[in-house]
Amino acid sequence: MRKVKDCYKLLSKLLQYPNDLVEIRIAAEELYKLIKDIESEEIEEAKKEFEKFIEFLKKSNIEEIEEEYVRTFDLFPLCPPYVFHHVCGESYRRSEYLVKLVEIYREHGFEPEKTLRKELPDHIAMITSFLGELEDRRNFLEFIIKGLNKMVDTVKKKETPYKALILLTHALCSADLKFWSKKLEGVIEC
Repeated sequence: MRKVKDCYKLLSKLLQYPNDLVEIRIAAEELYKLIKDIESEEIEEAKKEFEKFIEFLKKSNIEEIEEEYVRTFDLFPLCPPYVFHHVCGESYRRSEYLVKLVEIYREHGFEPEKTLRKELPDHIAMITSFLGELEDRRNFLEFIIKGLNKMVDTVKKKETPYKALILLTHALCSADLKFWSKKLEGVIEC
């Protein structure tokens, strides 16, 4: 499962505002090497989309990548990067989810990296960063999957290279949740 944790960490880098072209290209290539070897029906479609994302990174300069990031996630976004926004909008219920996320992060001693400290706790980059640190991810995956499902529904209808990252995050989380559920079943059967 080390490989999956590394995938989450690389996704977290790619889901943050792009600052360093070389760094994001390297992260994308490393992530592609890792997901290429993962055999999972959930991930197959996402792999194809991710290849398009890598091509976008190769042919674009940093300004074009920044512009696409902002178009996708920031000002009047195609797909807000906040997982629980997709479940609750800007309601008080989302605040409850955010408080719960902060509690979960504290319970596990998670300290976000410096580049994420200004983000809300349900930012997709923060969530993938946390998943990259977490050993037993089943409960957390169950907690976030509804938001990821809705996020995928939103982004599937859009044309943006960043769609690949949302689809891959969702696919990886779905496959990971299936793995942890089967693992728990095996423990119960023993």
